[in-house]
Amino acid sequence: MSLESTDNVHKVGAEEASTWVGQLFDRQEATIGGTVVGFVRDLLDYSPSQAFIRDSKAKSNDEIAHIAADTAAFLPSLKWTAGGAIRAALLLDPHVGLTDNLAGFGKNFLEGAALNKVGRLACPEGILSTAVTTRLGKGILAESLTHLSVGLGMGAVKTGFNADAWRDASGAWSIRDGAANIIKNSSVCALANVPAGMIGFRISKAASVSLGQGLISSRTAGLISGVGSGWAAGSVFGGIDGLVAGKSWNEVLSGVYKGGLVGGVTGGFVHGYESSRARWTGHAEPLVRAGRMDSVELVTTQSGAAPKRLSPVPERSASGKSAETSFEGELSIHTEFSDVSRKIEHFKRLLRPTLAVEELSVPVEGVKGPFKDFADFERQAVRRVRQTVRIYEVEGHSTKIVIPEEFAKALDEVRQLRYFGKDPSMAPAAERPFAERLQVRRRLLANPFRDSALPEDFIPLLDGLPDRSLVRRLVLVNHVNPEDPWIQQTYQPDFKAAATASRTADITFYCPQRDQVLRSTVFHEWAHLVKFKLADESYLFDLAAELEKDGYYASTYSRRNMDENFAVHMGEQLLHHDADFFVTVAGEAPLRSAIFGRALARVFGEARPWARSKYHREFNERLRYLETVTLPKAQAALVEKIRSGNVDTQKIAVKLLGSLGNASHLDLLIGLAKNSSDTGLSSGAFDSALAIARSNDTKLQVLVEVGSLGSYARQEAMNYLRTMRDYRAGSYLQFVECAGKPLKLSDLIYLVETMPDAPGKRLAFEEAWRIAEEKKDIRAIGILIDKAPDSTIKQSAFNRAWQQAMSRDDIEAMVALMGKAPDGTAAERAFGYLMNKYKDNPDELTSIAVRTLRERPELRARALEVLAVAADPRTEGYIVKFLNDRNANIARRARLAVEAIEQNIELMRLTSRLKIGTEKSQVSAIRALGRLGDYRAVPPLLETATQGSLLIQQEALAALRQYPSNVVKFYGRQLAQAGQGVVSPLSMPPYRLPRY
Repeated sequence: MSLESTDNVHKVGAEEASTWVGQLFDRQEATIGGTVVGFVRDLLDYSPSQAFIRDSKAKSNDEIAHIAADTAAFLPSLKWTAGGAIRAALLLDPHVGLTDNLAGFGKNFLEGAALNKVGRLACPEGILSTAVTTRLGKGILAESLTHLSVGLGMGAVKTGFNADAWRDASGAWSIRDGAANIIKNSSVCALANVPAGMIGFRISKAASVSLGQGLISSRTAGLISGVGSGWAAGSVFGGIDGLVAGKSWNEVLSGVYKGGLVGGVTGGFVHGYESSRARWTGHAEPLVRAGRMDSVELVTTQSGAAPKRLSPVPERSASGKSAETSFEGELSIHTEFSDVSRKIEHFKRLLRPTLAVEELSVPVEGVKGPFKDFADFERQAVRRVRQTVRIYEVEGHSTKIVIPEEFAKALDEVRQLRYFGKDPSMAPAAERPFAERLQVRRRLLANPFRDSALPEDFIPLLDGLPDRSLVRRLVLVNHVNPEDPWIQQTYQPDFKAAATASRTADITFYCPQRDQVLRSTVFHEWAHLVKFKLADESYLFDLAAELEKDGYYASTYSRRNMDENFAVHMGEQLLHHDADFFVTVAGEAPLRSAIFGRALARVFGEARPWARSKYHREFNERLRYLETVTLPKAQAALVEKIRSGNVDTQKIAVKLLGSLGNASHLDLLIGLAKNSSDTGLSSGAFDSALAIARSNDTKLQVLVEVGSLGSYARQEAMNYLRTMRDYRAGSYLQFVECAGKPLKLSDLIYLVETMPDAPGKRLAFEEAWRIAEEKKDIRAIGILIDKAPDSTIKQSAFNRAWQQAMSRDDIEAMVALMGKAPDGTAAERAFGYLMNKYKDNPDELTSIAVRTLRERPELRARALEVLAVAADPRTEGYIVKFLNDRNANIARRARLAVEAIEQNIELMRLTSRLKIGTEKSQVSAIRALGRLGDYRAVPPLLETATQGSLLIQQEALAALRQYPSNVVKFYGRQLAQAGQGVVSPLSMPPYRLPRY
């Protein structure tokens, strides 16, 4: 069939298949996904085409479908089952039946599931990413290794599932060729995935940062992240498909480009699907997945090291939108409300109960106050009793649960009654008649411990703590707090403690009840343990609470003391599952909340992986909120208190700023350290500035500024330098001792060369230059220009010195500076300026030219030209050195200058003989002047022609005839105008002593 007839058939077919359904199923694509892509492309541009073009389009559509299917399966926002199913569905062959599609469906499902597992390796919380960052930290090396490993996995899966990759050139199955193809394609894919993964990761991270700053909505951030992740994956899949198919490199690169476009669209589509599903199901996942956790830097420290500060960001975005809005709906924690079956599971985590005898504190019945003091109360109202206790170990915890045996038995009975019929291993029988179950219910209602909290009730609460390992023991007792009478006397008459925490990391619950406040109580007491453990944060919190003493308090009890202030606001408010409590305390108490953020950062950083909360991700989001929203407010509040508060307030604010501030606050602290006459405030500001200046480089800068003359903290800075463990400290101490002292200028010039680092050299140079300028010490300025630390500083210093010398019209300084010019161009400009400025002063020009010969060899040609014009005999000794210069031009100019000088000398000698010689010598001199040809000989010859004997006059007139008549007439008119004897231009006045 001809191409023309083919076109006709195509037109007829198009007319017959006029409906969309007909167009959809009457196609050449080999996949459902390709069919859909082709249908959409035809809608956008439907025009009859030849058969081979339609075939090419169909293959292109199938390639797009494969890339989209691979990308959708690879993205970790889908589960492996969904990823495999979507890939298999998209690659179904619409031209065969269901039975024929089963084998291909299974293969495509497995390939999609495998790609999904590989994609999940790149997630920050994935096994690979966690392992790499644990060993290498978060850096470019760890990121590259992660992307490289994921790329290897992508290549291995795509090649391994391709049947053609396992065939040799003859088409026979070959394990060796298959392995070689896997190695080759995986290696190329790994190398390609490193830049692609980095770009995709940074797109997602930029979206996350913009979301955190309120620049974009969460939906837009998620869409950008999805498109970026899809682009990265699609570009790699487009390339690997080309490699597996054996295409040329140009075709592979084209596949990379096309794959990136298809992957970006697919990633955006998957994001939209997941967002819609989350909204309908009510289980919304974090909208920005890729790079989300990496964008939230956990502020961690090693044990014993000073904690890093939370990184500040602007309180409001460029659009003016408050940063809080970007966290709406992401700060709540969906707590677990256990049913009976879940409680039984928790009970099974109570391991190996053992019995032991311990001494416990119990209240003495009937003893009432008032008591003189706590020692008197403890002596009368508390006694230690040895009791048999049951000790449970808990699966997944280091915490032990301790219960007096008598109380434990009572709780055993309550457990049996509560769980009756739910578990055959714990109840008399799996099923009981209704009457018997009713009887059990009545027995439970009659039991005095029916509402008591069982040990397993605490397990999910311990699971939710940010670091469960802080709780060493959980003690449950069946009596009130022995210290209640004392607290009732000193605080509130009707007070009863639900629990207490000790510095030995024990939490004791008194008659614990199974109620809604149990979680708050556990977190409250855990917060006490945090304050006990973190001494630095405990001290900082007390300072922050002092500044906010007139501010927000969640309850009256939180005002009791600093410990309760901390426990209530951190344990009950900041970590409450309802975001409203968190946002309230973070907004109303920014200083205390910033310290909570610092404490949580340390807890997160020091917690071992098994001890982290099951809500670690949600807590991490709250930490990010504290970092990005609350911390800037706290910093602004501290700055305001420093600027407007009294001295006592300033001292506290300065100490806090040292822990919560950043480099932008150094100027404020340094200013206080230098200028505050209050010793405590000056010293505190100095300490805080050093605390912010984490690196030794920054510390040295602070020490130099604070150690300047007139600073109130100068001695402290110098003492710190004396004890500082840094090889540069001694040189910086020497600089501080010399800075500001004009008599130490030579020492500062010496330090310009001997300071151990570039910043130190610049400091010494600037200080020495300042003093040299004040003293107008040209010699020192010249030395400093020569010793400038780098070419940029040298050029700047020369320009400053030159401008000042010009403004003072200081010829001596300008001539000296010309020799110090940093390069030939600057020297030539300076030489030209001097030549023009002193063009009417031959002595200065000659002096400058001689110095130029000595100091600026690159300008010797111009200097010789000036000396040749001057023809000063006294410069001949400087010029003859260049007669044999390697540069022919320089040698020629030197010869011309020497010839001019010799001619000038000869002219002077002959002119003098006209006045003092005999008649014979005069005649000889006149004839020689005529032959000399120097116009300067005309005036003395005219003078001789009017004053000498007849012979002399005749000889002079004869000599003048050898010169142009116009020249002779010119000098003759001058003679007539003078009306008296002509002063010869050769009668050279005595030279001033030149500055050679």
